[in-house]
Amino acid sequence: MRFNRYFALLIAAAAAFSTAQANSLCQPGEVDYFSCKLKKRQKIVSFCGSPEPALLDSYIQYRFGKPGKIELITPEQKYGWPPLQLRRRRGSDSEYFEVSFIIQNYHYALTNYRRLVAKPGGQSTAPESFDSLRVDDLDKSSPDGDWVFFDQCERLETPVNLSRISKITGIEIEDFLF
Repeated sequence: MRFNRYFALLIAAAAAFSTAQANSLCQPGEVDYFSCKLKKRQKIVSFCGSPEPALLDSYIQYRFGKPGKIELITPEQKYGWPPLQLRRRRGSDSEYFEVSFIIQNYHYALTNYRRLVAKPGGQSTAPESFDSLRVDDLDKSSPDGDWVFFDQCERLETPVNLSRISKITGIEIEDFLF
């Protein structure tokens, strides 16, 4: 009986690890700063990098695609990081984390939005929590918006660790209030 319980726990742990790997484009030995599977496109967004800050070989890469078929990696080499902007906004009932960068004329923004509290009676002016990826065309300007891609993650993940990315890159986190 005891053997069956341990065996069941081992299978559950292996399944959880397999699911986690299926929702990330990071490789073994890398830090997964954030990964999520997008709802509509069924593709994965990952920020992967070196485990500890090191002067010469620290890196953070943005990866987009599916395991075995990554469509976009920046930077291409495991050296350095894209020109990131790190933002954090905190309000009385919500918080917002964003990592953004520009490739050619496209602005990429990964956002984590968390509603922290509900108003009495269960009503809140803040929207539900979500994680999303938005890509804006910087050459396009229209009343309908300049985004060319927007998708939310299938489920809420742990918000992107801005402090750890800041420690690796030396990029300061911008704080804003709602």
